[in-house]
Amino acid sequence: MSKVRIVVLVFALALVIGVGINLITTNKITTPANAAGSSYVFEGCWAYFPAGPCYDIFRDSQGIYWICSKCGLTKNPGPKVCRIISAETLARGYWRS
Repeated sequence: MSKVRIVVLVFALALVIGVGINLITTNKITTPANAAGSSYVFEGCWAYFPAGPCYDIFRDSQGIYWICSKCGLTKNPGPKVCRIISAETLARGYWRS
């Protein structure tokens, strides 16, 4: 196997592992039963990658973080239009002003 193939294989494996970890951390919390009645506070715009699109991040009255539409497009945050995201995932991303 050539060195180029090995490098490509290692890169692909690292990418798959990275995406898998991200999916696990963003989906490990289940939606609270009373999420619809929660009040949401806008925390800011956040992106997975430095050059990636940014998304609205809200925190509900229970302290749970929610990732919603692209920045500035979320009208009514909640479980129907947003999904839960962990604080650990947010710490690895990029906050925008």
